[in-house]
Amino acid sequence: MESDEIIVKALEKVFTKLGETVPVIFKLKGFILDERFKLSKSMAEGAFGKVFTASEVGGSNYDKKHNIVVKFTQSHAMNDREFAGHLAILESLKTNEGAAAAAKFAQVFTKGKVLLLDPKLCTLGNRDLGKLPETELVALFEQQLWSYMTLRRYGDTLEKYLFKRNEPFSLDCSIKIGMKLLEQLRIIHAAGYTYNDLKLDNVLVGECRDEPNYKYTRHRIRIIDFGLVKHWLDPITNEHTKKKRERYFQGNMIFASKNAFNLFTQSRRDDLMSLCYVLLYIIDGDLAFLQQDGEGEGDGEEKSDTTANFKEDEFTRLRKAKNAMPPEELTTSKETKMLIPFMDECFSYRFADAPDYAKLERLLEKILLDSGAEPDNKFDWNHGYAIADESELPQAAV
Repeated sequence: MESDEIIVKALEKVFTKLGETVPVIFKLKGFILDERFKLSKSMAEGAFGKVFTASEVGGSNYDKKHNIVVKFTQSHAMNDREFAGHLAILESLKTNEGAAAAAKFAQVFTKGKVLLLDPKLCTLGNRDLGKLPETELVALFEQQLWSYMTLRRYGDTLEKYLFKRNEPFSLDCSIKIGMKLLEQLRIIHAAGYTYNDLKLDNVLVGECRDEPNYKYTRHRIRIIDFGLVKHWLDPITNEHTKKKRERYFQGNMIFASKNAFNLFTQSRRDDLMSLCYVLLYIIDGDLAFLQQDGEGEGDGEEKSDTTANFKEDEFTRLRKAKNAMPPEELTTSKETKMLIPFMDECFSYRFADAPDYAKLERLLEKILLDSGAEPDNKFDWNHGYAIADESELPQAAV
């Protein structure tokens, strides 16, 4: 049919511009990406893009079918950077510590591009594609080009666990979370990268709920979302990157370090400062620099003329507070005071210093021991399902 020929010609022009042929998805649900991942349903959507669940249906090198998430974005360069950084960290971990260690880190599989023409998910409306002029059709198709990556699906975020609990985590649970996150950051740093985006939403607990015996896996804590990773170790010179002023802020305003707020290049120390803020937050449920003098709850006053101005004002306020507050002022409770030696160590590192991860782990372990606890796999949420080590995981039914 003539209309079909118009669509084919328009697609050919798009592919010529791209320099490659990409899959065209007219119906997303049930579509199989990379001959391996069957798309299912929407999981999340926002300014970042779209996230869908999927299942693994093939792959000659895999003897187990896992639950998958597929992240779609129109930030093509960021998708490529995130995938490259994530994969490089995984490969470094496999090389240096083996496949078993790598399995405890978030897994990423494939990336690519698609034309997403599912009328439920794009801006095609009720238009008959075959009746559009070719030039308009080419432009329309180019607007529907999405990059994607496929990743292993895991459990809920740490933020959801905290929200469900409706009060701060216990001290021993928080410290054990800190030890797990410290190990994840060590892995990222060992691969030559900094993470730059530590927050509760980027920390997942356990395996996916659909995995066998997932309740027994909720001692596993993984960092996800590597969109802001950067090299601290120059891959060409094999030397530490130079400290410089950045053009704009990147990271989370609550947990980013003071150096990030000052627009300095972030290094390994900044991930550790963010870890300190995370620990203070999950222990106390608040942070000293989030408390403003004279700010009443629900006072209903306008913070600024515009949302943009409010964000700028808040950024300036947080920058000043983080620069002014040493660890002693950040710790506002008896429990967080126990973190001061750990925080002093993290905050003492200079830009190019190599963190002493073993010492940092010992400092966290000392808090556990001093509080009458011990480093194990028992958290506030897995009582009755905690295991001593991975070998104790119940075997899935065949």
